[in-house]
Amino acid sequence: MNFSREHDRVIPQKCPVCGAQRDSLSYMPLGHDEDRTILHISCAKCAGAAMIFVSQHDAGMMTVGVLTDTTPMEARSFFDGQTVSDNDVIAVHDYLNRFDGYTSDMF
Repeated sequence: MNFSREHDRVIPQKCPVCGAQRDSLSYMPLGHDEDRTILHISCAKCAGAAMIFVSQHDAGMMTVGVLTDTTPMEARSFFDGQTVSDNDVIAVHDYLNRFDGYTSDMF
């Protein structure tokens, strides 16, 4: 996967779990627009994985990485899935507000 020179500086060069060099890492883009890029990285050496969020703002580029146990395909399906709407949140709130019982009964 080819990144711009600027992105290349903020994308991990080593596995965040075991420290393996970049050639042990695989990258899967999950989404992007003008200002943001989201990718999943996984390590062939230790099977560690992370989701990397790269944002570009007036102040420069910022990267946030989160360790995950998802596979690249699981992460892809998550990002390709349906967005939670305001109505979805309200429906869950209403359900929980009316619910009278044990938590185990909800599921």
